[in-house]
Amino acid sequence: MYPLRPLLPAVRGSRTEAPVERPSKRPKVSSACQACRQRKSKCDGIQPTCHACATHETVCYYPATETRLIRQRYNELRQREAIHEELVELLRDMTERDAAEVVRRLQAGMDVASIVNHVRDGNLLIQLSLAPETRRLYEFPYLSGMPSHLFTANNPYLHSLLYEAALSCQVPRSSQRQLSNVDSLVPLGQHTDRGSRQPAADATQYHSAYLMPHHAARMVEPIVDKITATPWTCVISDNRLLKRLVCSYFYYPHPCGPFVHKDLFLGDMAAGRARFCSPLLVNAMLAIAVQSCYEIPNRSKVWLPDSLTYKLMAEARRLWDLEPSGKPRITTIQVALILSYTTTNNSLDKIGTMYLEQAIGMSKDLDLFGLNDHDKSTKMGKARIFTAWAVFSWQALFDYYFFRPPHLRQPPQVPLPDPRVEPQWYGEIWVQYPPNQTLDPLYLGHKLQAEAILHTIMNEIGLLSFGETPLRPLTLDEIGVLKRKLDAWMATLPEPLQPKRLVFPHHLTLHVQYYQLVIALMKLIPTPGPSDVPTVSNICAGETPPSILHRADLMLETVMRLYYMRHSFDSCDPWIAFALAIIGNTAITNLSTGSSNEPRILDAYLSTLILSAQGLNSQSLHYHLGTLLAIQLQSAMESKDLQRVQTYVTAAGINSHDQGLIAQHSHSQWPLPIIGINEDPEKVRLKNLVKALEDVEIQSRDMSSPEGTPPPG
Repeated sequence: MYPLRPLLPAVRGSRTEAPVERPSKRPKVSSACQACRQRKSKCDGIQPTCHACATHETVCYYPATETRLIRQRYNELRQREAIHEELVELLRDMTERDAAEVVRRLQAGMDVASIVNHVRDGNLLIQLSLAPETRRLYEFPYLSGMPSHLFTANNPYLHSLLYEAALSCQVPRSSQRQLSNVDSLVPLGQHTDRGSRQPAADATQYHSAYLMPHHAARMVEPIVDKITATPWTCVISDNRLLKRLVCSYFYYPHPCGPFVHKDLFLGDMAAGRARFCSPLLVNAMLAIAVQSCYEIPNRSKVWLPDSLTYKLMAEARRLWDLEPSGKPRITTIQVALILSYTTTNNSLDKIGTMYLEQAIGMSKDLDLFGLNDHDKSTKMGKARIFTAWAVFSWQALFDYYFFRPPHLRQPPQVPLPDPRVEPQWYGEIWVQYPPNQTLDPLYLGHKLQAEAILHTIMNEIGLLSFGETPLRPLTLDEIGVLKRKLDAWMATLPEPLQPKRLVFPHHLTLHVQYYQLVIALMKLIPTPGPSDVPTVSNICAGETPPSILHRADLMLETVMRLYYMRHSFDSCDPWIAFALAIIGNTAITNLSTGSSNEPRILDAYLSTLILSAQGLNSQSLHYHLGTLLAIQLQSAMESKDLQRVQTYVTAAGINSHDQGLIAQHSHSQWPLPIIGINEDPEKVRLKNLVKALEDVEIQSRDMSSPEGTPPPG
């Protein structure tokens, strides 16, 4: 037996004992998501999206626990009881007529909360109406007819079907046929050569779109019936409201867009897929759609925690913060665009710029502006092309109207498909006018392609005007090239967008943008010297810059008046505010400078001013910029004009309760669209307007104190 070798003690620190490995325990998950339960797969419980749902591209929704459901049900019952008690109190104070109207709405199935909200607003009989408005004509204030100075030999809009139909509504005939037969006579978009014939008195020969406002129709999309609030949003539980808001987003006009492809989005939303839809995208879309709905109170007050706009925006921002980092998604880029537009339209454009830059950065990461992975026949290829142009179009518009160089120098390399060949590629929007059963397209493809071309020209103007340091004036040759591109755009518009056929708000606002660009270019041309006369004459096709500028002003006013005659200015459309700020301030200038001594011309200017003030007041109910523009317009009027305007228009202002909140949420750098792009924008930035409002408030406080002394503080 061999002796054992003695063991020496180990030297301290000479080796490290390996830790004893214990079998890893799977993290305990308190609740699995709904999708994993259906798949019968293990869920890691990560929120907002577990690993399995991220892999399968499905919606990750965690159902509430039993305790949470009990607490939620208890709170709902308490809230419901409070609403019912409030309704009883309101009924006690109502007139018999209003009380009967409320009871009728209850019997028709309208929920109590909606009725109480409408009664609070004080517009019961108007806002609770279930029947869509089918008014034939909106009459102008002060002067009922089209001003005489707009009747020029080269005004194509006064030879349009829209104007003819409006005139026919002024001469009703007892023998008119029912509107249900209208569409078989003059189909929408079909050309009819009327030559120089006078407008007919029989309105039934026109399509319903020329006889009813846009908000009288409804969007028809069968797949919308399949979508529900769960699992997409926790802010709204009423599926009817959800469906209406989703339709409103696609139906009502926006300066760009829609940013989301309707068919791809709704298809995934109804099927519960998360490839082209997400809870983040849904909440962001609903937030912008709320501002288009008449019935929702305080929709323009984004600073009020109780407003639905605020709640949806807060939820969208919360989900934005939880969005996983790494490779960006198409839906996240679309959300960034929506949040950029919404915040900018509500006077928070610094935040809007931040979201825009994130959208552009994510788009570059996915190479959306290049040539890779852009097979337009696949769903993902379609989404990439659609989103790339949405990003480009919005940044061109955003940067141009803020007097700054564009973020993108070139448009996407893959063009949009030809809507004449592939109209359904764009996800056409179909509408129905009462009482007809036929469906009509909004020609979304034509609108998006024309808008993309126009914004490409706008991007070029912005690049030349703001893209160099130090800034330099555009040369006559550069102005000539841009003017010819604008003229070519107008000359090659597809038939539904031509002046003769214009009818929908989406199409009218394209012409508004065109004339705004023409006006901007003409203001850049200085008084030509002898050597510049041939070049200027070539740019203006034999006319002079002042004559083109004057005609563009007239065309812009004509388009806006046609818009009002057919649709009114009640619906949410930011382009209305932009255009009314221009024609309203132009009317103020014409009245103050005494450009004419003829009473009929002065009355026409006053009519335009009243119409602009009315429209801006209407737009202020939808978004915050409308409020500031309404205040600016009335504050720029002379006292005698203001007194006459306010006999037709409510005085624009901000109540004392909202004054401080508005100052906190108004940091807009946007210059009012009343100066040329070669002028200093600082003097007309909205932030300076807000500062002026604060100064007025301080002065009014000082004046209200005894003997004008400062109030104690």
